[in-house]
Amino acid sequence: MGVALPTVAQPGETTNAVLAEVERGWLLIFSMIVLGLTLAGTGIGQAVLLSVLFGAASACAYGLLGDFSDVLFGFWATAGFILLPVFLLLTWLLTRFAPPAAAKLLALQLLLFGIVYPCAAGLDAQRQSLYFDLSALVFLALAASQLVRRFFGGWPAARAMAPQPAVEGQSL
Repeated sequence: MGVALPTVAQPGETTNAVLAEVERGWLLIFSMIVLGLTLAGTGIGQAVLLSVLFGAASACAYGLLGDFSDVLFGFWATAGFILLPVFLLLTWLLTRFAPPAAAKLLALQLLLFGIVYPCAAGLDAQRQSLYFDLSALVFLALAASQLVRRFFGGWPAARAMAPQPAVEGQSL
């Protein structure tokens, strides 16, 4: 016969759970930036260099999250004071480096894979693989959209609805 005592939540438990999912988020961030910038017309060398820069900056942000969440603020306050501003700055920089046609999609993916995915998967341990699969599906869908735009000039339905240039001698 034993006594069941309630388990006390540890202060770093939330931070540890989120940081455990960051590695998969980095994988998606690197892939998204390299493929996205390459398909958008940026050179492959520049795309790789920018992916390393953004990966290192996000690693620094998560390192600061791990350090300050245990020492001063807790997870949520540290995420609000450090993680969110760093990722907003990174998305702003990405919109400046990326060609305008792909900038908003890449910035959206950076926020999704850098903040939303690690937090959702870290806080919901039962559905971690589901969150990764959904994030990978978003990555593949947006990459396919970029491929279609880059190599085929857009979706066939959009091309059919686009205004056609006037032929010489025809009146509108």
